Order: sequence, then C-alpha cells, then structure tokens
Amino acid sequence: MIGPEDLRRERYTTGQIGKLVGKNYHTIAFHKNKGMINMVQDPVSGFWYADKKDLIDYLKKLGLWNNSEKKNAIYARVSSHDQKKHGDLDRQIGRLCQKASGAMIFSDVGSGLNTERKGLNKLIDEVIHNKIDVLYITHKDRLTRFGYGYLEKFFTAHGVKIIVTEDKPDKNYQEELVDDMMSLLAFFSGQMYGMRSSQRKKIAQQAKEAIEEPLKQEETKD
Repeated sequence: MIGPEDLRRERYTTGQIGKLVGKNYHTIAFHKNKGMINMVQDPVSGFWYADKKDLIDYLKKLGLWNNSEKKNAIYARVSSHDQKKHGDLDRQIGRLCQKASGAMIFSDVGSGLNTERKGLNKLIDEVIHNKIDVLYITHKDRLTRFGYGYLEKFFTAHGVKIIVTEDKPDKNYQEELVDDMMSLLAFFSGQMYGMRSSQRKKIAQQAKEAIEEPLKQEETKD
C-alpha cells in the first residue's frame, strides 16, 4: 500500500509512477491512453507528468492507496501490579498525555526484560504498519531494560521519532532495577542445573549486594 508519506513530489513522470506502483513504462502509458490516469506533457522536455492529486486518484483505482494518517503514541510501563494499584501507571500515562494530547495509548504491567508484553507488541504492530509518527515515553527503560538501541533503530527505520519526556528517574527506579537484575540471576542460575541450591543462593545474595551497594551510595550522596 502507498500512503501520503510516500508521495514527496508535486508531480511524477511516467517512469516514476511505474516504479512507485511496480509496473513498467508501457503499462502506465497504456493506462494514460485509457483515461485511468490524467497526465499532461511538458512542452519543453516532452515528458508526461501527473500531478499528485491525479496520481492519488490513479492509486485509488488500482486499490493501492492507503489514506490512514499517522498518529502519535505514548507507551507507559510499571513493573508490578502493586505499582499499578497505587496509581503509578495512571500517573505516568497522565504525564505523557500532557505532552501528547489525543495520542494512542499503549501500556504494560511487567518487567522491562519481558519481550512478550502485550502493549509493547501492539505498539510494534502499529509501527510495522506505518501508523505511528512520534512515540512518547517518560524514560528509555520504559520500553526495555536492555537493548534500547535496537528498538530505537527499528522505530527510526519505520519513520517513528522517539521523545523521552523526563530526565529524573522514577521513584521506583532502583527497586525495579534490582528486581530485573534478580530475574536475570534467577534465569542464569536455572541454567546452572548442576550447581547445588545453597551455591546458587549464595551467588544470588552476593550479586544482590553488589547491585544494591552502589545504589545506597548514590542515595547517601543525594
């Protein structure tokens, strides 16, 4: 399908139209002669041109025109149902809506490590179908805890601009980070099936302390 974002010229030659719709020069000329597309000949160059409006009419006749306009979107996420219960998700959505009134809303309750989030996957589907113009998020880790650069590159390739609206981390940032790191540790601990339970617990506790200690030092500085 071809949409408004694909038509950046004011007029198109026979060859350009053919390339756009996947047909050769002779087919476009045949359609012109049959009156399917209105084209005029340039008196100087001799080339035949169709204005954008006439081209859109032609695309509609071929069933290739997609007139759905792109919309802005917001994505919000909290890690736990307890956070949602206390209104954290609603407040996050509210702050984003102040920046993007009337935007499509996508949200999730779950870890930033979870790749099966329903809201995120619905958002990705909309991006794939070129329905999103600008995406608003409060922080990068709302989209994903790790690998943000890959998602950003994917969105950019589909013409989506990401706007991060806030600099200061959420009040639950440290708690969420520890939970996500513990989830990773649990996963890798499960892979070490040959290790005794007491050894896995010891490694997990040491890792938790290693994560929490720098965070406590940051709190002391503040």
